[in-house]
Amino acid sequence: MTNPLKQLGAYGQSFWLDYLSRPMITSSELARLIEDDGLRGVTSNPTIFDKAIGSTDEYDEEIVELAARGLSSEAIFETLAVHDVQKACDLLRLVYEAADGQDGFVSLELPPDLAYDTEGSIREARRLFALIDRPNAMIKVPGTPQGIPAIEQLIADGVNVNITLLFSIQNYEQVMEAYLRGVERRAERGLAVDRIASVASFFVSRVDTEVDRRLDELIARTESPEQRARLEALKGKVAIANAKIAYQRFKRVFLEGERFKRLQERHGARIQRPLWASTSTKNPAYSDVMYVEHLIGPYTVQTMAPVTVEAYRDHGQPRPNTVEEALEEAEQTLAALAEVGINYDEVTELLQRQGVDLFAESYRSLMRRIDEKRRQLAVAIEGRASQLGPFDRDVRATAERLVRQRVIERLWAREPSIWSQDPTVQRAIADRLGWLTIHETMLERVGELEALTEEVRQAGFRHAVLLGMGGSSLAPEVFQRVFGNEARSPELIVLDTTNPDTIARLERELDLDRTLFIVSSK
Repeated sequence: MTNPLKQLGAYGQSFWLDYLSRPMITSSELARLIEDDGLRGVTSNPTIFDKAIGSTDEYDEEIVELAARGLSSEAIFETLAVHDVQKACDLLRLVYEAADGQDGFVSLELPPDLAYDTEGSIREARRLFALIDRPNAMIKVPGTPQGIPAIEQLIADGVNVNITLLFSIQNYEQVMEAYLRGVERRAERGLAVDRIASVASFFVSRVDTEVDRRLDELIARTESPEQRARLEALKGKVAIANAKIAYQRFKRVFLEGERFKRLQERHGARIQRPLWASTSTKNPAYSDVMYVEHLIGPYTVQTMAPVTVEAYRDHGQPRPNTVEEALEEAEQTLAALAEVGINYDEVTELLQRQGVDLFAESYRSLMRRIDEKRRQLAVAIEGRASQLGPFDRDVRATAERLVRQRVIERLWAREPSIWSQDPTVQRAIADRLGWLTIHETMLERVGELEALTEEVRQAGFRHAVLLGMGGSSLAPEVFQRVFGNEARSPELIVLDTTNPDTIARLERELDLDRTLFIVSSK
């Protein structure tokens, strides 16, 4: 039997998961979703992380370590979230590459207090994108009036952007325009635009929740059976109608519009895909896969919470291009809404404000949760405390200066200005920061190293002489002293000198035909 989740891909729709947690990564659950269910992306937000951090102890050890280093709850959360996003990006990297950079993304939300701050959003999105340092990362920016110019600038800067909290057609058109302007500005500067990705997240179920509430109020005040029936008929219909009309606007701009066609043909610009968000059904009277079933179509993304994933895997019945069915009815539904006295623009504006407020409250809840975890783990933190004696004042002053200058953030953003303002020196430093992520780089090459180890064993080498000085030799020597020599493997000898006597002695003692020489140097 065909997996309904995988079948979405056959109809041109990408299935993304609206959830992310450390256990999901470490337990291979995320990898299983990718392999078995055709998962092609992940989104996150403060609400998701609040649930994730509160439901497991897998973050506790890292929280203890970060708190012991004096990090604030905000900085602790950022570290935890960035770590999870990076790991999820790595798991989805093959999807990203197989899709030629058009899928396989993981989204991280900006702090909610920036929702109405254009310049702050631009600065923070640039910083987070650089901090995550993955080509398949996306930064979520709300489509507020202040967010629109930030979206344009970030696209022009080459930052992948997921525009969130979209409810109205007018707002969606502003977002598409901001994306096009950003791509045009970048292309005019002669910069590549063919790897910039963006999605526009249209929220679905929240629309029905609010509209249905207003319809129920009207129904309660209505005595006419005909009018009551008319109002009842609109319940559960508006969100899907709104999304279908939005898809027609998308087609007009990206599939039929000459403006985007020129950008695509001349510069390889990517389509900004519509993403259906908030697709879990809130009303138990409706089908639990209603929003998924009715919004399938090419060039779209369908995000699902875990509960909706399970439901759709169990009894989803995907059909191609349902997003373009009953379009006339969709137009009539929105027209009927106005006729019964519900101002849809007012509804969508309210929903966007509420969306910002909900994420802000989730963020505050998340900070309280981390604060509580810090208190619960205080014994462990205190157990790691140290005393600096007469150096305490100077160390604290230095630490405060580093915080003020955002040195740690800038370090992870690989800013060479931490060390020097000289452009020549900065260029040299920028080429010497690979150590920040060397552990991740080497983890990706474990298979190669294991193959080399077996090849060396098979060749019968008895000794391995490492030639190097300073950092090139110190780490291998420490590893050798800590772990010793493994059976069937050559004995490691570190040669960290050019002294002729030492070299001559080593030459006499070794069987050179059975010795592997490793030239280790920066």
